[in-house]
Amino acid sequence: MMEELILSIVIVNYNSEKHLRDCLLSIEKFPPSKGDYEIIVSDNGSCDNSLELLVREFPYVKVISNDENLGFSKAANKAIRISKGKYILLLNTDTELTQGTFDLMIDLLENDPRIGVAGPMLLNRDGSVQPSVRPLPTRTHLMLGRRSLLTNLAYFRRKSARLRLIAEDIVEADLVSGGAMFIRRDAINEIGLLDERFFLYMEDVDLCRRMKEAGWKVVYNPHAKIIHHWEGTSSKQRRRAFLKHHISIYKYFQKYEPGFFRNLPLAIALVVHYLCWWVYSLFESSSPPKRIENGSWRK
Repeated sequence: MMEELILSIVIVNYNSEKHLRDCLLSIEKFPPSKGDYEIIVSDNGSCDNSLELLVREFPYVKVISNDENLGFSKAANKAIRISKGKYILLLNTDTELTQGTFDLMIDLLENDPRIGVAGPMLLNRDGSVQPSVRPLPTRTHLMLGRRSLLTNLAYFRRKSARLRLIAEDIVEADLVSGGAMFIRRDAINEIGLLDERFFLYMEDVDLCRRMKEAGWKVVYNPHAKIIHHWEGTSSKQRRRAFLKHHISIYKYFQKYEPGFFRNLPLAIALVVHYLCWWVYSLFESSSPPKRIENGSWRK
């Protein structure tokens, strides 16, 4: 008799052959021990050797080969629609599993049927903690984002750190990172799939917000850990991704606080910030993101 398909691991890939291979090898090394699982890679028209890699080294992986870059949400939704697991894991290509993570997260979901979304602790390669749990964004919070130029100033850096204090135990949160997000199928069936207006970024924020508005819990579990490599993209790719991020921020606020004139100052601020960041990035040497200070969780 076949074991229950407990987990569907959904990975969206775009020209990330090396990261994809390391990610899949880590799943092989530390697989779930309770129930069977499947892996679905939705490839966004990669022009590297990603598809050849999957055929050659990971023939058991289900592959969706998109003809073009559909963006994260649309590509992930295509995989979610054909997935069969009780739970879904949205997993970035630039992640690596650690021992026991799958079982800790599945146990968490099994023990509380009202959890709709759950996220593990994300770590940098050197073991320092990434800010993977935070409150829902406000217009003020935009000034304190990870890549905001204002966080180069001590005052705003301290303010930003307070938004990213690290929980030391399992806790309910406003949102968890989409870099490694466990989702209950019953919950996403109820509220709907990822919003495809978000090409890249903010789809995780939107999903967590809709989960909470529908009465589902969003939970952070720091006992389960996944390594997340933020570095590894070229300067050109970072600038393109950052532009998409700014566009998605505008679309997020336009969705929940609609109005052209209401959001016109936000649009202007986002354009100015992106242009300033673009100039700044030309002179900034490539480096991993800044660490954050450990601290106690605050509501």
